Parts: sequence; C-alpha cells; structure tokens
Amino acid sequence: MINKKYQQVKETFLRNKILFTNFSYLSILKFLEYVFPLITIPYLTRTLGVARFGLIAFATSFIGYFLLFVDFGFNLSATQEISVNRKNPQKIAEIFWTVTSLKAILTVVSFIILTAIVFSFTKFSRDYTLYLFTFGTVLASLLFPVWFFQGIQMMKYITVVQVVSRSIFVLLMFFLIKNPQDYLKVPLLTAMGGIVGGCVSLGIVFGKFKLPWVKPTLALMTGEFKNSYHIFIANASISLYTISSTFILGLFANDTAVGYYAGGEKIIRAAQNILSPIAQTVYPHVSELVSESKERAIAFLAKLTRWTGLFTLLLSTGLFIFASFISDILLGPDFRPSVAVIRILSLLPFMIGLSNVFGIQVMLNFNMKKEFTKIIVIYSLIHLVLIFILVGFAEKGVSLAVLITETMITLTMFIVLKRKKINLLPF
Repeated sequence: MINKKYQQVKETFLRNKILFTNFSYLSILKFLEYVFPLITIPYLTRTLGVARFGLIAFATSFIGYFLLFVDFGFNLSATQEISVNRKNPQKIAEIFWTVTSLKAILTVVSFIILTAIVFSFTKFSRDYTLYLFTFGTVLASLLFPVWFFQGIQMMKYITVVQVVSRSIFVLLMFFLIKNPQDYLKVPLLTAMGGIVGGCVSLGIVFGKFKLPWVKPTLALMTGEFKNSYHIFIANASISLYTISSTFILGLFANDTAVGYYAGGEKIIRAAQNILSPIAQTVYPHVSELVSESKERAIAFLAKLTRWTGLFTLLLSTGLFIFASFISDILLGPDFRPSVAVIRILSLLPFMIGLSNVFGIQVMLNFNMKKEFTKIIVIYSLIHLVLIFILVGFAEKGVSLAVLITETMITLTMFIVLKRKKINLLPF
C-alpha cells in the first residue's frame, strides 16, 4: 500500500516537473514572440508608413487562409495523438509521417490556388511578389513540426531553434529595411526565419528521435483527416472573425485603414501571446488527465479558469487605460486612429483567455467537438453579417464586430458547459 502511494506521488511529481519544464520553455518562446513585435513594429511603422504597413497586413491575412488549410487542425489533433501514444515509438512515427505527408500535399494544392488567384485579379497581381514571399510562411509551417514536440512534451528543442533563427532574421530587418520601398523584405525575412528554423527542427526529429519510415496509407490519411475535421472547421470559422477581418477591410477600404486596424490589432494579439504557453503546455497534460480521471481534470481546469480570468482581466484593463500611450510608443504619431482600435479590442485577452479554456481545453478533451464546432461556425456566420454591416465605419467598425463575436462565443461556451454539469467558475 505504501509502495503504491509512493509510486503515485512519484508519478505526479514527474508529470508536474515535465509540465513545468515545458511551460518554462514555451514561456521563453512566447515571451520572445511577444517581444519581437514590440521591437519590430515601432521600427516598421515608422520606416514603412501606414499604407505599406497596411498592405503587408493584408497580404499576411490573405496567406493566413492557406496556413489554416495546411495546418488542417493537426496542431491540436496530432499533438493529442502523440501525447496519448508517447510510449509507442512505432505509433508516433506513423502519426508523424502521415501528418507530414498530408501537410505536404495541402501545401502544393495551396500554392496552385494562390498562383491562380494572384494572376487572375488586378488587386493581387500588381503586388504578386509580396504574396509569393508571404507564402513562405506556409512552407515554414510544413517544415516546422511544432505539434510533434508538443505531443512528446519536449519543448526545449523548438524553443532554442525558434529563438536563434528568428532573432537572426529580426536583426536583419533593421539592417536591410531602410525606407518604404524595402517593404518586400519584411515577408521575405519572416519566411526565411521560419524555413531555416523548420529545417533545423527536422534535423532534430531525425537525428535525436530517429523515427523509422512509415508509409502513409490511404487509410491512415483518411483517419487523420477525420480526426482533425472538426478542429479544421472550427479554425476555419475562427478565421472569419480573425484574419478575415483584416482581409475584408482591405477589400472594401484602402491600405491606410488596414494599417490603422492592423497596428492596433497586432498590439492586442501580442498581449494575447502571453497566454499561449499556458494553453499549449496544458492541452496535452489535460488530455492525459481526462484519460485517467475526469474529476481530477475538471478540478485542474477550474483552477486554470480562475487564474486565467484574473490575469487576463488585469491585462485587458491595462490595455484600455493605457491605449493612447501604447499606441504612441509602439506605432508612432501617424497611427493615432489605432488608439480607438486598441480600446475596442482591449477586452479580447479576457474573453479569449476564458474561451480557450472552455473550448480548447475542455470541449476538445471531453469529446465535445461537435458542440465546439457548432458554436464557432454559428458565430462566425453572424460575424460575417456584422462585419459587412460595420465595415463602412472602417477600422472601428471591424474592431467592434470582432469584440461582439468573441464575447458571444465565450458566453455561449460557458452556458453549454454549465448545462453539461461542468462548472469551472464559482457561480
């Protein structure tokens, strides 16, 4: 009996140690993802100007659709699969080669679609080089198997690789971008940083973990598609009120309006990145807990909800109060209209922090994928209606549409979980 209790304590200690280690590395990685924009945005906004900055943001949002298509939800589904099968090297190899092969096929399809669109419409063809360079981030996504390292819960490798590769190419921006005419170097350097990091990470996968080759059969590929389908639909729907907001604004307004919105939105997204280490570290951990004890998983998630809510509420409050100061420091005097964007979107860290726990951590791990997908799809369609109504108010209207959508998603998820007798808040 004593030995059994000792073993349980030991397993809990080891699991918490792994969790803390991965969280620490992810925190470093996300901290730099938070710092890099704070370093580059002030330089780029002042060097490129509002219009060029807006054009790059529009191209990034456009290519975001292809990133979404190539990822196809694998970053969550494959992470979960590898986490559950972490002690089965053959199964891990099977998952790795199947997912990588699928992503390679989707990358080729994406490039064909991209070239067809770019050279068919004047809106895109006049800046075709910009879109081709920005597509490099899709190739980087293919080469960088973040989902693999998250699944085996060994984040130190990709942390080191990402930090070194991205730091080098961020520094190059300051040396190579000197005026608005250098705007094409922004997506090129960004893509190169990701591609180099991806190649190194693949070297680690093959060199350290020595995964045997497993031929991806049609049955395996079909199984992975089915497993990721609900996540992909949810992510595709989410894109309707994230990247689509910038994209639709760019279609109906000028590059300057996009620049104002993108400036404020990037600051909000940078603030949200603070939460990413928690979400990414916790997801595979919760998957394990659910498979062992749902009661323990719910207790853990209740604590996570309370701390996440408190931290993000303080963060959102700070963004609202200091919006003008933040805009002047990070964006510069030419971006004064972005202050309104920051204030409108300042509640997003709080709402998204809670919806991540309710949706990603709880619904996906508790086999509520259909409910999760349904919520996202419904409100994404509502968002499309909202954005077309409010786009006439340019960056302010788009910001308001995003805030309304995110708020309704969070509230609906909370209500659904409460009806399922999963109450993560003390009321």
